[in-house]
Amino acid sequence: MVGLQIDQTDKFRQKQQKAVEPVSKPKPVEVDRTTEKLSLSQEIRETLKTVEKEQQVVEESAFASIGSDGDNSKIKDPVTQIAHKKQMQNKTLVQHWMKVKEVLESGPINSVKELHDRILQYTEDSYLKGGVCLGIESLLVQEEEKGAFFSRILPSIISRSGQMLKEFSHGLIPKIKMGKKDKLVYTRTQVAAVLANMFLCSFPGAECSFGSLFMSRQAHQVAKLKFFVHYFDRLSSLPLDQPLGCIEVVQNVNTSQNCLLDRSQMPLLPARVHLEGHVHEQFDKLQTVAATPELFGALLSRGLGESEIRCLAAPEMAICLLVAKHMDDKSIIIVRGAEQFSQVEGEDFSLRWAGDLQDHSPKEKDGRVSLQSSHI
Repeated sequence: MVGLQIDQTDKFRQKQQKAVEPVSKPKPVEVDRTTEKLSLSQEIRETLKTVEKEQQVVEESAFASIGSDGDNSKIKDPVTQIAHKKQMQNKTLVQHWMKVKEVLESGPINSVKELHDRILQYTEDSYLKGGVCLGIESLLVQEEEKGAFFSRILPSIISRSGQMLKEFSHGLIPKIKMGKKDKLVYTRTQVAAVLANMFLCSFPGAECSFGSLFMSRQAHQVAKLKFFVHYFDRLSSLPLDQPLGCIEVVQNVNTSQNCLLDRSQMPLLPARVHLEGHVHEQFDKLQTVAATPELFGALLSRGLGESEIRCLAAPEMAICLLVAKHMDDKSIIIVRGAEQFSQVEGEDFSLRWAGDLQDHSPKEKDGRVSLQSSHI
């Protein structure tokens, strides 16, 4: 009986092999590097489509069994539970950005108090719950500056902030994976939308909010606001599909235990040290900035280090506050394409905005500046 079973199995295998043998010599499997999927035969493609449709039916059936309260206790399949949880999170985030847009665009804003009152309708930033926005008031001491801010700059910021759902799927921003080599590319219009919402204190959980700067009248904190307001002032003359180009955020990680500097016996290469000037003033050189484990983490509070100053001069770097804010001693963050908009005067508590700066660094084909800054 055992021998008969083996014979039947062999016949079945032979029959199966004949069924899948191609008429002609198969071509080598090609790899599509864009989608990272193997090119499949039409038959297998149709099978995959059928399976995907069946899976979609299962998920839709599971979702249909859930009440409007979002209870997923009736779903038994773990994969479906995860899909449902993600769907509900995306829905919540979309509703949040729709509310922010509706509140900010409900009418013109003509005073600091009106701006404060609008922000309080959606923000979770505890800094803004009481008191007055002394930072903004200190910034807009001149009537000319106040008029330009409320008539041109703030409406532009609000328009940029309203692009979140257009610039990002569900308003969800891709972030660098901690501890792994990773690279993300954002259009500069995406970066502008993110910075606008940071300025308007609208991210869920008060993440990367300008609230503490809004409420401080210390000169160096007011100066920080000025750097960002000037950035938005420059953007106010551009349509929403500009500026052109992209910002790259790259994380390199040293995974080898044999290459750590504190253990290396190799001599250092010859170096030339400039005793004057700052990193942000070296347009034609490799810029390397010593940073804290939370990259630019103190920018929106009391931070006044070299990395914070570098970010103030080129505000687009502030995207890292959201997407690459944690580093360890094996990581390095490289930011490419961030244009410098302002001149910087002083440092630490004497920090001041020193005027507009036209960045004449060489340009890439997409319009961004050919400049990178490394943060370690």
